[in-house]
Amino acid sequence: MQTVHASLAWLTFVLICGLLEFRCGHTAYDYRASAQAGCTTVKGSVGQCLELASGCFTAATLQMLSPRSLSTAVGDGGPLLTWLPILASTLLHRGVSRSVALTFIRTLLWYLAVIGLVRHLHLLLGWDPSGHLCVYAAQLIPMWQVCLVDGEALHLLVRAWLVALAGVLVYLSAMTAIGFHTLSETAAAAALAVLLAVWVGDRRGGTPTLGQVMMVAITWALPTLCSWALEPDSERAMLLAMLLYDLACWAVLVCLMRMRIADEPGAAAYHRLCGVDDSTPAEICVTPKVKPSRTSRSDSQL
Repeated sequence: MQTVHASLAWLTFVLICGLLEFRCGHTAYDYRASAQAGCTTVKGSVGQCLELASGCFTAATLQMLSPRSLSTAVGDGGPLLTWLPILASTLLHRGVSRSVALTFIRTLLWYLAVIGLVRHLHLLLGWDPSGHLCVYAAQLIPMWQVCLVDGEALHLLVRAWLVALAGVLVYLSAMTAIGFHTLSETAAAAALAVLLAVWVGDRRGGTPTLGQVMMVAITWALPTLCSWALEPDSERAMLLAMLLYDLACWAVLVCLMRMRIADEPGAAAYHRLCGVDDSTPAEICVTPKVKPSRTSRSDSQL
């Protein structure tokens, strides 16, 4: 529940920032025209300067507070900036625990299920749920979960990296809500993030089934394929980069699910020992014979 509480506190802060955009209409700014005119203009105003309400940011201020270089660096790196250091640290410490593996399996499935929709829904509806906020959620929520449950498995340098990155992600999520997405677009992404927080924070259940993974694959593939048909040719390089990034996420998911399955008790563990690992002594895999009890022998004689 601590992960859910931390996530709700963060998302409440983000939605409060979204209320400022709702009041000021920052998403209507024309940043290129504003830079040329030396004042804040809105799209379609043909260079006419806008008189701002009190408490609203100018276009120049928003660009200064949210530098494109920072958002681009974090956006291009994506969730792997968080996932890989955590997984590497836990793997080197004592191996990826079952709780850590389950956290990232669920996060990856959520990310792959929603990322295609939030990236490309604007092509059909002209409405753009905040993909940046979803990417930030896919980093912050599992980070909080691992730090609360398996924090001792993280190296000191990894912890320092995560603290610094968390600060940057919270800051960028606030600026995204203030200046670059409408309140409804921010709220839609926040609702998706709540679903992830609740799922990750719930320790019940095991590894998702193959059927669930296939449903996620379909949900990811359909908007991805549609984007190649609907986006202009000038966006093909970006689409290719997104595709390669998603395939890397699928590869991480497959590795984690194989590790998770190998760590399951019962039949999966028996298969791992006796069906895969040839170095296992043969006597471990011999099913012990149960001798009949005296009661059973006397019953048979009767």
